[in-house]
Amino acid sequence: MRLIKKETYLCYLDRPLCRMEVAPADSDYYRRTRRGTSYSDICYMNFDRLRINFHSGCYFKYLNKGCKFCDVEEGNGYHAFEDLKEAIDLYGGRKELRHFLIGGGTGIANRDFPYVLDIARYIRQTVNKPVYIMTTPPEDLDILNQLKDCGVTEAAFNIELFDRALAEKLMPGKGSISLEVYAKAFERAVQLWGNTGQVRSALIVGLESPETFLQGVEWLCRQGVSPMLSPFRPYDHTDFENRFPEADQEILRLYREAKKICGRYGMILGPACADCEDNTIKVTL
Repeated sequence: MRLIKKETYLCYLDRPLCRMEVAPADSDYYRRTRRGTSYSDICYMNFDRLRINFHSGCYFKYLNKGCKFCDVEEGNGYHAFEDLKEAIDLYGGRKELRHFLIGGGTGIANRDFPYVLDIARYIRQTVNKPVYIMTTPPEDLDILNQLKDCGVTEAAFNIELFDRALAEKLMPGKGSISLEVYAKAFERAVQLWGNTGQVRSALIVGLESPETFLQGVEWLCRQGVSPMLSPFRPYDHTDFENRFPEADQEILRLYREAKKICGRYGMILGPACADCEDNTIKVTL
């Protein structure tokens, strides 16, 4: 990173590659709610989006069925609604805030949605800005209709690994959710929100074979779901802390192949919002 003529550039071997923007630090990140909860536990401001963490950590890890490559801590409960409302009120008036994401960790499958509905309703009633949810897919598809009715504008159900035998091995909890459950949720979601990027699913690059990864990209595109490419990162204190990520050239090759597949189906690589690309393999210039 270099400063050239008062503009910041991303560099490689001191060679400027492109201009870049550095996100400012969030001045409210370490503040606490009236109940004493740190804002850093319940929300995260990322450029133009506020993520609301409605659940404390990962329920699958609480059951000893957590993803073996993930460093999210175990959790078995929801953050207090009063704390979440306070965060929404605090951040809601910021000019740079364009939309909300309700997600964070993995909650209790099929029991989260009444709480997610309450949060989405509160956002639309008080701030009236777009709401994006990222959860496990509901088995009761009518929940998706309720989410649409209360103001949710985008949805993501992340498969992570298309090879479901590998998924069950590396993600004992989340990997046990069948592709059939995902497919039914995707079908209803696309009916409600369309097939132009509002419905998405993340696939991890670097944990399964290139062949099954690209099959997953095509499987999503066939259903009108926008794939998001998430690079594998080795986190400390996980079973995969000593595994190397995929080589740069292979990541670039898979990215290009995924874009070709998306092009054949008239789809785009997600997310559609350029400011939300920071943890995906995608660059909008």
